[in-house]
Amino acid sequence: MRGTAYFAMLCATLLSSCSGLKYATPERPLFAGFAVEWDQPPVEERKRLTEELADVVVPEPNTNILGMRPAAALHNAIKEPRKVNGLRNLLKNKIGSPPVQLADVPLNDINAAFENRLHNHGYFGAHSRYEVNIHGRKARVVFHVSPGTPHLLRSIAYGDSTDTLNLRIVREHSRSPLETGQLYELAKLDAERNRVASSLRNAGWYHMKDDDLVWAADTSKGVHVMDVRLRLKRNARAKAKQRYTIDVVRVHGDYDEALPANDTTVVDTVVYINYLNTYRPKTIVRGVFIRPDQFYSATRSDQTAQHLSSFGVFKSTRVNYTEDTLHTGVLHADVFLVPQKRWSLFSELNAVSSSNNFAGPGLRIGLKDRDIFRGAEMLSADLNGRFETQIAGDRKGTNAYEIGVKVSCRSLVSFPSAACAPCAAPLPPHARTSATVFSDAWVCTGWNPSTPHSAMCGGTTRGYGTMPASLK
Repeated sequence: MRGTAYFAMLCATLLSSCSGLKYATPERPLFAGFAVEWDQPPVEERKRLTEELADVVVPEPNTNILGMRPAAALHNAIKEPRKVNGLRNLLKNKIGSPPVQLADVPLNDINAAFENRLHNHGYFGAHSRYEVNIHGRKARVVFHVSPGTPHLLRSIAYGDSTDTLNLRIVREHSRSPLETGQLYELAKLDAERNRVASSLRNAGWYHMKDDDLVWAADTSKGVHVMDVRLRLKRNARAKAKQRYTIDVVRVHGDYDEALPANDTTVVDTVVYINYLNTYRPKTIVRGVFIRPDQFYSATRSDQTAQHLSSFGVFKSTRVNYTEDTLHTGVLHADVFLVPQKRWSLFSELNAVSSSNNFAGPGLRIGLKDRDIFRGAEMLSADLNGRFETQIAGDRKGTNAYEIGVKVSCRSLVSFPSAACAPCAAPLPPHARTSATVFSDAWVCTGWNPSTPHSAMCGGTTRGYGTMPASLK
């Protein structure tokens, strides 16, 4: 009986020491938790809105496990560290965390943030208040939220003029996911504005930014309804309104900033500049989807950089644009391709121990040529060798060996884009598919001739067509 009493006292002492209330007082209580309650439920997505409002509450209460707050208790138990990188600092400030008191929580700011978040969802009449309940040295806050009646979209319009830019904006209306009658949602309006701006950048407006487009809202047409119109900002920059055309496209195939250009040739209206005469110009130009007289397109530039990177022979690929100094609305494109080292050699030494009591060393040697035929082909050759001997069992002393050779050649073979008619997404102009061909050479294994042996040799050749990931 006495032992039970001692055990109960010990448990009570441990629980009290882990509560994190060491420095809390009724005047400065610990922030124990909060709740969001709706005086009037929102029209839709109540759970999502509740979670969004709960994320606004910062700082959060200390982690509570069955009434215990071990992180706060550890912080209170450790003295102030003298060293920034010491063990005491690790325990007190990294593993432990300071107790969050009610005075640390900006309740008025959280109330204002609640109302602002609801404004973003169309509840412009939202109101929030809080109630603090103190029990001993702990305090709990209840936020009472009243969203009010939300605003609905009565009409949605695009553009406000008849110039080329505004007519292009009007064309995007047919692709809009917004519908009349739905709730005002700031996030959805922002996403739609960004989509239209991206479409404009792909149609020649090189300097167009998302912020150059704005939604104009009119709430005077009725109660809790609004008319919205996507238009160009009144004080938008002149360059944002200018549509740009590509004039000269230059491809620096084996670019080295320390070397002067060695040779220049024109392939399919593209100027190819040689520095080290590493690649055949026609092979590289096939992977460039930018051509003169096209309108500037951000997507086409990204596809060019990604597709050329997929060759596996370039250290870096980038597409730069410069404006013509004499003509307005004209861009010059430069594609810089910095090659990797052509040759690479590696070796690997390992040891193998298997469950059948065989053990021994192994050696692997590999060679890679990233431009074997001057068409960005990649040749890889691996030589594997292994020698094993049985170190226990009935055949102790039996030797085995394995010799393997693997050769693969990756070649980019071009086909007209029409060959990809089954593809769901249309390819850009001058796009090409690519094919990769592998040849796996022979692998031979065998036993020592002095013992019963067997040998096996084999080889395979395989090939398949692939689409660049950026063009799928």
